[in-house]
Amino acid sequence: MKGTAVKCPECNAVVEAGADTREVKCSYCGTLLVIQRRTPILQRPRPVPDRPAEAPPARVATEGPRVGRGIAVLVMVPIVLAVGIPLILLGVNKAKPYGPAILADVDGDGAEDVVALVRERESEKIQLAAYAGGSGKRLWRSEVLRKGSGFGATCTARGVVIHAKGDTIHGVNLADGELRFRIKLDEAVKKLCATAGAAATIRVERADKRAQLLSLENGALSPATMSEACRPLRCDRSFEAWPHDLEHREERRWSAALAGIKVEKAVRAEAATIALGHKTPGTSVPMIASVRPPAAPAGGPKARPGDFTGGHAQAGGPKELWRAVVPARNPLAVRGGTPDPNHVALNSEAVAVTYEVAHSSRQHLTVFSLEGGARRFDVALPEEQRGIWSVRITPRLVVVSSSWGMIAAIDIKSGEEVYTID
Repeated sequence: MKGTAVKCPECNAVVEAGADTREVKCSYCGTLLVIQRRTPILQRPRPVPDRPAEAPPARVATEGPRVGRGIAVLVMVPIVLAVGIPLILLGVNKAKPYGPAILADVDGDGAEDVVALVRERESEKIQLAAYAGGSGKRLWRSEVLRKGSGFGATCTARGVVIHAKGDTIHGVNLADGELRFRIKLDEAVKKLCATAGAAATIRVERADKRAQLLSLENGALSPATMSEACRPLRCDRSFEAWPHDLEHREERRWSAALAGIKVEKAVRAEAATIALGHKTPGTSVPMIASVRPPAAPAGGPKARPGDFTGGHAQAGGPKELWRAVVPARNPLAVRGGTPDPNHVALNSEAVAVTYEVAHSSRQHLTVFSLEGGARRFDVALPEEQRGIWSVRITPRLVVVSSSWGMIAAIDIKSGEEVYTID
């Protein structure tokens, strides 16, 4: 019996099959073809036409059984499972920024870089990481500090990043992320305070109202007293000593002095004090005001951390330098109320505030000049920037960290996005 010509269902090439051949592989695309010899219908095999050896095979458009495609699928499924699933898991377990960020000069170039916790969602491994302040490039990532959730507090002091959560404190080298010490107390940490003098120590205030000195060299502990005022470290604000909320009687005096603003909180830096509140009477549109707190009267009580008026016995209130409605457009469409102090940052030149558009949950960033309060810009942050944790400010950038595992760096003069860390 003469050979039979069959058509490849994948590439439609004509393939020669011998009289007794049951299977043949397409010489063009490699598909395995099964030759059915017996069918319920009488079929007449087509003879293979004579043609020169160098002539290309005839190609005919035809429908045929999907045997080759089915085999290809069977071959590809294990490959996809073997390669795809690890890639998916790798994406799910990517370490993303977690919680508020802090600023510190990591690489010694004089510019502030970004330090933050990072967390793998599935494995719940938590580490520290540092990123170049100008580009967002990762400088280092520490070993795993712990597993679970919760931010604790992250601070920097004398070349060490201190991370405290519950009763455990880690010390990591600021320059390279190497773990310097890990200590476990017999009580939860309440505050971390700076100490005076040349010794590389901080004071740890505990929940049981006791204090200990912590050596930043090796994590050694020694007794300390609680009598000194807590001088805050450079932290993510979790353990800062002075409160943002004004005491009730001071709140009333501030609101009386700043008519039209219900003042509830304030943030303070060396350059200025910013009152935070909302419009009153009327819709509670978020507002801020730059104020000069009055000096404490001679012989009166000394100012305390958190005492923004400089003396509770003093009559009168602060002097308003300027005020502003936080949103630049359509203020009634934003989520109203007093701005969160963690969403406000200031330096010697500018004040940065974030706010949320109520109907879309879209976060916006607006920046004012500290001198005079002129608005520089008001921009929408990236779509993924939801649930703001903190706002930080450098001479060149506003650094915003969010609960969706993203840190965005915005140019402080133009409002343009410089980079994102996710």
